Amino acid sequence: MRYKLITFDVFSALCDIQGTFIPLLKKLKPFKDVDVKTFFQAWRSKQYEYLIIHNSLEREFMSFEDITRKTLENTLQLYNIELAKNDRERLIENWSQLKFWSEAEQVVQEVKHRGYLVGMLSNGDIQMLLKLQTHCKVKFDFILSAEEAGSYKPSPKIYQFAYSKAGVKKEEILHVAGSPIDILGAISAGIPSAWSNRNNLPPIDSSYQPTFKFGDLTDLLKHT
Repeated sequence: MRYKLITFDVFSALCDIQGTFIPLLKKLKPFKDVDVKTFFQAWRSKQYEYLIIHNSLEREFMSFEDITRKTLENTLQLYNIELAKNDRERLIENWSQLKFWSEAEQVVQEVKHRGYLVGMLSNGDIQMLLKLQTHCKVKFDFILSAEEAGSYKPSPKIYQFAYSKAGVKKEEILHVAGSPIDILGAISAGIPSAWSNRNNLPPIDSSYQPTFKFGDLTDLLKHT
């Protein structure tokens, strides 16, 4: 068995964040005349932007929750939307209550059954990921958070932290990514990486190609 540890990106590979948030946004009165899909994509883009800027500034580490709250406020301002504080906090809390893709739990369980260690490797805060795991039927062996690594994807620090904490060599990890940014980060860090590319997106940089690519997590079982 070539790999010892299979790590999974949480917010794209394991979970359907749009499928979680869009129905919730539609229920909130201030969004009744808003294209909620476009709003959520703008929030997500701002979140990515802030994470990367935060890495670059090398300031004291700011939690994913705080960054998510700041970028929500920014996106609400862009759309000129007034949202009650309790509804804002409900949206923040929902990051620890995401819906898993329909095949995710079964695939991770089968990977574990085949003898691999499994881990979450995520930008999410530790407590956020621990809460999320309570909604999953699979017990992960490792919760690998940017909070502990002190840096967000695509920084090599978070991928180095993963194999260091797990006590394996970097070539013994297969990271399952769900986004182009995660693929770029993992491959540039020298970690074999599979891309669950549901939307058939192109890579950010064609010189950093995934080790494997497939449409959803089911095909991961062909490579483990």
